[in-house]
Amino acid sequence: MIGRLPSSTEEAEHDWRTAAERESDMAQARTLREQARKGGLRFEAYLPSSLAEWVLDLVEKGVFTDPGEAVFVILGEHKDLEPACRSQGGDFAANVASRDG
Repeated sequence: MIGRLPSSTEEAEHDWRTAAERESDMAQARTLREQARKGGLRFEAYLPSSLAEWVLDLVEKGVFTDPGEAVFVILGEHKDLEPACRSQGGDFAANVASRDG
């Protein structure tokens, strides 16, 4: 299904990184935090085919001007919804996955 978040089982199956690589990623995030506070964060993102097609469909329909705007808006919406989900005793990603799965 397009737009569905992976289940924790799917995430584990596709998490090809070693523990050392995951720790390195977390250390990099801590290092980038000060830079992000001062001027935001710009990065590249890989989207699997189905998610990339979904985002491009939204751009073609005029919902977003480009994939970057789509990611910006969608992440902002996710951030806004997360506290409400947590207050209901849940985890946002898990609730979306269970709804769509």
